[in-house]
Amino acid sequence: MKLEGRLTLLFDDAGMEITIEDELSSTSFVKARLDAKATCQVLSRLACVNCELDVQGLDHIGKRMEHKSFEFEIPHPGYSMNKDDICTLALSVCPAGWESDLYFGSQNSFFERDGKEFARMRIRRWVSVE
Repeated sequence: MKLEGRLTLLFDDAGMEITIEDELSSTSFVKARLDAKATCQVLSRLACVNCELDVQGLDHIGKRMEHKSFEFEIPHPGYSMNKDDICTLALSVCPAGWESDLYFGSQNSFFERDGKEFARMRIRRWVSVE
């Protein structure tokens, strides 16, 4: 499988971090952490240098990310607006196959329509490319 990707190299006092991202899915799926010694070895063209790897999101690789706004009603007036309660409610109403970012910090996250209170969030899913 050939993919278009993006590579990021970040240096700091402790060494270097390399991040690989799949451009299509916008998923960073590999992070390699090298200490100062390993960083010097890599930069001097030594092969097979040991590093610490963090691998995640492999199920999104090669898929296209779709995202949209999703609105849901807050069940009754005076509903507790603390973050945990809103996140629990959001997860229970999120459509199947979609993931929520669970961010409610923007100005338009909460609004009123027809005398009812609503919340708005971004949801996303990854779909196979034909």
